[in-house]
Amino acid sequence: MDNIFKPSRISLTLVNFLLAFIIIAFMLKALWHNCIHATDFSIYQEAIYDIAHLKDFNPFITMRDTKIFNDHFDPIIFLAAPFVALFNYQAESLIMFEFLWLIGIVLFFWMKSDLKTEQKLTGIFCIFLTKGLLSGLFFPIHPSTWAMFPCFTLTYSIYKNKKTGILLSVLALFAFKESFAFGTLILGIWYLIKRDYKFSSIIVFLSLASLVFSFKLRAIILGPTVSYGSNLLSSYIDNPVESFTSLIKEFPYKDFIKVLAPFVLPIGFYLKKSKQGLKDPVYGTLFFIAPLLAIFILKKSIHYQYGAQIVAPLLALILFAPIEKNVFATKKFPFFIALIFFLTGMGRMTKAFNLVFLDKSKTCEVSETKSKELIKIKEIIKHGEYKKIVATGSTIPTILIPGKEFYQLGVYSSRSYYYDLIIIQKRGGKIFPYNNDIHKQAANDCLKNSDLIMNTDFFFVAENPKGTCYEFADKR
Repeated sequence: MDNIFKPSRISLTLVNFLLAFIIIAFMLKALWHNCIHATDFSIYQEAIYDIAHLKDFNPFITMRDTKIFNDHFDPIIFLAAPFVALFNYQAESLIMFEFLWLIGIVLFFWMKSDLKTEQKLTGIFCIFLTKGLLSGLFFPIHPSTWAMFPCFTLTYSIYKNKKTGILLSVLALFAFKESFAFGTLILGIWYLIKRDYKFSSIIVFLSLASLVFSFKLRAIILGPTVSYGSNLLSSYIDNPVESFTSLIKEFPYKDFIKVLAPFVLPIGFYLKKSKQGLKDPVYGTLFFIAPLLAIFILKKSIHYQYGAQIVAPLLALILFAPIEKNVFATKKFPFFIALIFFLTGMGRMTKAFNLVFLDKSKTCEVSETKSKELIKIKEIIKHGEYKKIVATGSTIPTILIPGKEFYQLGVYSSRSYYYDLIIIQKRGGKIFPYNNDIHKQAANDCLKNSDLIMNTDFFFVAENPKGTCYEFADKR
């Protein structure tokens, strides 16, 4: 009987390795060819570089115009600092660091699952094709995406009633983003429903302490913080009817369905066999997810870094389900579940395949010439006496080095009236919030008002740019 599964194991293993390769190859190639935007990549890139360079433990980020922990509280980035220092501050090391979180949940599942080998391989196939994870990974680098690992281990620990594991996962999540405390708070309430009063009080206390620190004490200790919560809720509080009407009309229903659809059948299968009611461990994870999902519903977005923190616990929910309630342990369902993951995830995977193997992308241009010019620009910055560097779009992730101040026109960076160096990408990359025509015109306007270093089809680079070089940013 075992011989029947050998070809299946081999083929699934090969497919899983291929999927993993496509994911990491896409992320790296996107970096090399300006397919990754400086927002949010270079915000965290600058912070991690500065921390690794021992510049400051709460560095001011010129890319965001605030100190990093006054924006979001995600000290997990300290873990990335020695990693990038080890690899000499190469942006590729940040891509690899993020990819390791994905490999972490795969290895954790492989070691902890009670499923058979071919069933585990099917589960890994589903992990690699989970749309919410791919959305986060393809929007590198973000601690909210990295949180896939503690979200995954939290669900496993809830299933196994490993209270030490639950507490470690809860405490870890506080280091990835302040909003996770809302999820753990509701998880504490679930333990109250279970009448586990002692453990409930511990989780509730830790969650409230995290929330008090993040939303009250942090501003006192670190200075003014960015108030995402009030910005999100103000319109719903001030104009509830108009805001909720707009939410219903503009809500991206298809996006949410594609991200969440693969989990409906497995969770339904589980609940049909469950006889514990609200005390079933599955509800612990669902309680944890509920407030996080509510936030994303109000934001009308489940893509980018948002989806990963929702689908990671849902993945653990269906993968670690007890054998008698686990769809992957049945004979009929694994193929259909894998097919749903395949259909919902293939949009992202096709995008990755096209860039990796066919050099095709809707947002950037694959060019050896452009890549060589980027390397040259980085060398110019590295060896020149430039302190303040202003650039557009997706050039910054590739050229950013520690010890320099980088500013991005038109997004978060504060406006200065003097820069040492200007870099305008005229075509071939992700250049939000402008377009190629605006960038080309800006380069032409800057020719007579700067000391030219490079002017090619792809890039304009000049020293001592005057105000007319970036007037286009003021008109936005």
